[in-house]
Parts: sequence; structure tokens; C-alpha cells
Amino acid sequence: MPTRKTAAKTRSQAQPESRAARGDLAPDRIAAILKGLDEAYPEAVCALTHRSPWELLVATILSAHAPMCA
Repeated sequence: MPTRKTAAKTRSQAQPESRAARGDLAPDRIAAILKGLDEAYPEAVCALTHRSPWELLVATILSAHAPMCA
């Protein structure tokens, strides 16, 4: 019977790598995605009023809830 450490090690080795480990968050990949979005939507503007990333997050969450309240 395998010990607890051996079972955990075997289980973790069998799992695929995480997205970050595969490079999904690599700076060059992010730059390519942002460039593609800029090309696809050159006139895009944010309709939510905000002065900081925190305000944008809150505005996004509240706007998502607005249709449920109506």
C-alpha cells in the first residue's frame, strides 16, 4: 500500500501542467492577443466610467447585475 506522500506525488505527476506553466501568461503571448484585439476593434472605448482599475472592476460587476435587477 503506498504511503500518503507517495500517493500525492503520483497524483501530481499524472496531472497536466497548469496554464501558467505552459506559458499562457507569457508577455509575448499577451502582447499578440492585445495587438489582435486592437486590430479587430480599433474604435473600442469603455462605456463604464472609472478612474482606477478598482472602480472599473466594481462598475463591471454592478453592470452585470443590472439586468437581473430590472
